[in-house]
Amino acid sequence: MFEEINERMIQLKENRRNQERWTQRLEELDRELKQLEGEADTWKARLHKEEKDVERLTSASLTGLLFSLIGRKEEKLEHEQLEVLEAKAKYDAAIRSLEDVRAQRDDMLRLLQTVRYADVEYQQVFRDKEQMLLRGNRELVDLSERRASLTVQMKEMKEAVQAGKVVLSDLEYAEDSYILLRAGG
Repeated sequence: MFEEINERMIQLKENRRNQERWTQRLEELDRELKQLEGEADTWKARLHKEEKDVERLTSASLTGLLFSLIGRKEEKLEHEQLEVLEAKAKYDAAIRSLEDVRAQRDDMLRLLQTVRYADVEYQQVFRDKEQMLLRGNRELVDLSERRASLTVQMKEMKEAVQAGKVVLSDLEYAEDSYILLRAGG
């Protein structure tokens, strides 16, 4: 029984570590997703602009007529079409990257679902193990009580240290103020 509990605790500890790692990776993917969405929007706008430029040159517009008159319409049209192709390629690449990151994010969410109760389960197994040990050994009961007492004392000491830091900071401020007052007055 004791060995089974230890094995379960090891598995749950691993699940907790995985949960932490996967949560961190999910946050990274969310940041990456936001960046890629911005890039995709930028390339979509650029593509739209370049398509409008080509449309202006190919339609019966003033711009198209002007370039026809100076004999550079074909050259300008070819240049604009190349820009459309470039923008389209970059937009498509951004969309593929977005889809890839979304798929990775979905995978990460699925993995996180498998370990979502790892902390609760670990605490429960830990309490079960503790109870099993306490029932079998009075020394452990005493140690457990001592641990609880020390935990309370440690908390009180941390609070006292924090209060001391505040007082020390106030004293340093008062000392600085006194020095400035003496120097100025």
